[in-house]
This record gives sequence, C-alpha cells and structure tokens, in this order.
Amino acid sequence: LVIVVALLSAFNAQIYATSRLVFDMARDGNAPGVFKYTSKTGSPLYAVILSMFFAFASVGLQYWNPPGLLTFLFNAVGGCLLVIWFFIVTSYIKLKPSLESTEIRVPGFPWIPYAVILGLLLIVLLMLFDPSARGQLIAVAVIAGGLTIVSLLMPNSRTKV
Repeated sequence: LVIVVALLSAFNAQIYATSRLVFDMARDGNAPGVFKYTSKTGSPLYAVILSMFFAFASVGLQYWNPPGLLTFLFNAVGGCLLVIWFFIVTSYIKLKPSLESTEIRVPGFPWIPYAVILGLLLIVLLMLFDPSARGQLIAVAVIAGGLTIVSLLMPNSRTKV
C-alpha cells in the first residue's frame, strides 16, 4: 500500500510539473498556443491532457515492450544527463560576468567550468570506445536531432540570445 501511494504521488507530481512546464512554454511562445488555455479553476487543461497522454503512452509502451525499448530509454536518460550538465556549465560561463555585480563568489573561475567541460568530453570519448555505452550516445543523438527538427518546424523558432 505504501509503495502504491508513493507511486501515485510521484505520478501526480510529474503530471503537475510537466503540465505547468508546457503551459509556461506556451505562454512564452515556445509551445503551441493551445496549451495556454486554462479551466475555470486555473488549471492548464490541454497541457494536463498532453501530460496524461504521454504518461499513459509510456505505460502502454511498457506493456507492448518492443525489444530494446527499455535499454534505449535508459541509455537516453544517461546520455541526456551529459547534455544537461554541458548546458549547465556553459550557461554558468556565459552568465558569470553578470554575477560579478552580486555578492555571489565562486572560487576557481574560469578553470573549474572548463575542467568540467573537458571531463564531460573525455567521458563522451570513452563512451565512443565502449560498445555497451555507445548506445547512450546514439540515443541522445536521435533525441537531440528529433527535438531540433521539431523546434525548427515551430513558428517563431528563432533563437533569442
């Protein structure tokens, strides 16, 4: 019973977070405008429906379970973590000059962020030579390529820097 309640709580939190993310993206013009619609109670109705659709689709995929699907998804998550950390570090390098005017002081700049980027690149290089890890890089390349194509097809997809 405790495990079921914990899983339902996690599911609820994920639906909430995902729907609010899609709603905010639509409000900022980074997702279709239909996801800005809210119900009388203020819930982003179509964003919640989209989140629920993908939640149930993932459960359906688990029952269908084509060969290699679970491995691909695990590899994609692992590889995406590398991409996320790369963006975190590069964002830090870009935003560091604006942090100078605040009281935030981080020792080791600029050496530590560049050392992290070098470490991430070394991990990717090692993954290229490891047949069991190469799948992560392929999964990330497929996902990144797909997301890039979708973003280019969206109206107003010009990058704002």
